[in-house]
Amino acid sequence: MIKVNTLLPQSKITVFSQDAQTRKTIESIAADWRYARAEVQVESGDIKTAIELYKSKTSPDLLILQTDEINDGLPALLEELATYCAQNTSCLLIGPTNDVQLYRKLTQMGVSDYLVAPISVEDMITATGSILLDKHGHQDSQLICLLGSTGGNGTTTISQILAEGLSQFLDQKTLLLDAAGAWGDLHIALNYEPTISLHELIEAAKKEDEDALKRMIFEVMPKLHVAGTGAQKLLNGSIEAKGYEAIIDMMLPQYPNIVVDLSTAPEAVKSLMVKRASKLILVTEPNVGALRVTRLLIKEIKTLRGGSDDQVNVVLSKQGQNKEQEVNEADIKTALGKTALWHMPYLPKLMATRDMQGKKMTEIDEGKKLAHQLIEKLLPNVKVLQEKKTSLMDILGLKKTG
Repeated sequence: MIKVNTLLPQSKITVFSQDAQTRKTIESIAADWRYARAEVQVESGDIKTAIELYKSKTSPDLLILQTDEINDGLPALLEELATYCAQNTSCLLIGPTNDVQLYRKLTQMGVSDYLVAPISVEDMITATGSILLDKHGHQDSQLICLLGSTGGNGTTTISQILAEGLSQFLDQKTLLLDAAGAWGDLHIALNYEPTISLHELIEAAKKEDEDALKRMIFEVMPKLHVAGTGAQKLLNGSIEAKGYEAIIDMMLPQYPNIVVDLSTAPEAVKSLMVKRASKLILVTEPNVGALRVTRLLIKEIKTLRGGSDDQVNVVLSKQGQNKEQEVNEADIKTALGKTALWHMPYLPKLMATRDMQGKKMTEIDEGKKLAHQLIEKLLPNVKVLQEKKTSLMDILGLKKTG
């Protein structure tokens, strides 16, 4: 299973167990930052206890049951329990034996997972988190959020490079979002006209209006989609974090990749997206002031994510713009406690070509190279598609003979 590194959806979890170690493990996951929105209830009992309870009560989103015996009567008990549970209730079973045939039989019956006691805290988080993410259609998608340490440091440009790279070189459907409203310039970089306000997009997501969302989100190049936000007044008021999250929740089941540029987002949106992100990229320039803010950001992010920064990546932007004042890599590593994932050089001619000619980054050779580099650094285990070279014979439609 893939390790769970995100704030989990709001959900209700009920555990039936008489084992002291299992109950202690559940108490630990209930206190974990990833479960901050989960309501976890522990009952002393077993499958029969659950049957009696749900004859008169509504079952939770996830039911965790522990049994000390694996016998011929187990399937019948689970089937009886299923008759009293809501259709959307998932079940995780904990048992004493490691039996592949049993696991297959249970999953065929509809049990989401089977774990062998005793179970570590991290294994329990991975198993239950995977079930909850899968219920919401988020299990196979990744939310990548980019945050700038200072304004004007290229976070939006790097977001564009990343989103284009994911769609063009991994051949994966990708959605690029920002939270800038009318202040954003993503529409200039990607050459489209804003048609809606960010507030309209949020309202459609909160109402789960799929038809409206289909009209608001469109393709700007093969497999790369954007929301046409920005058609609003500059001082049109801030947005709520919960409203912005509604967009993410609606889109994650539909897109393998969502890239969010948080450079001009309100603080509440930044904070929530930092906790929701499966990967975080902090964009900073290699100077003392920017690095000082980056160090503070990493510290705050670790607090929000339960002391972990293993999915936090640092990208250095505009390298070479002011060489005399740039901090060297060794000192950057010492200051931040981590090595920069990638360096983006200062390339004013590339930016001018993009803006003046209305080209996407990956339509320019230099931009294409940058996208390749960033994808390979961020996702080292994923094979990047190589561009097919076209020969003169192919262009002329001729076939080789003999």
